[in-house]
Amino acid sequence: MTTITPPVDQAPLCERLESIDEDHDHSSTITDRICSFDKEERALRRWLTLFGDEERQRPLLHTIDATLEENKVFGSVRDIIERIRHDKE
Repeated sequence: MTTITPPVDQAPLCERLESIDEDHDHSSTITDRICSFDKEERALRRWLTLFGDEERQRPLLHTIDATLEENKVFGSVRDIIERIRHDKE
């Protein structure tokens, strides 16, 4: 198998090449995702409340306070997973 590398000495090609600023690209991607989440969150929450079993207190959407200490956040996640596992049995 032969690898063909693009020429780097041809002026039109070199003029079209742009260096990749990975930090900038990464930051803009995160910003776009956060903005998209903010726009869609309310609709997503409404849609998710259509599922689950509220009478038996089995919602599909669970809210966790991520501002708490790390072990409390993980404890909340663990409790939710345990309740789901228990309900499935």
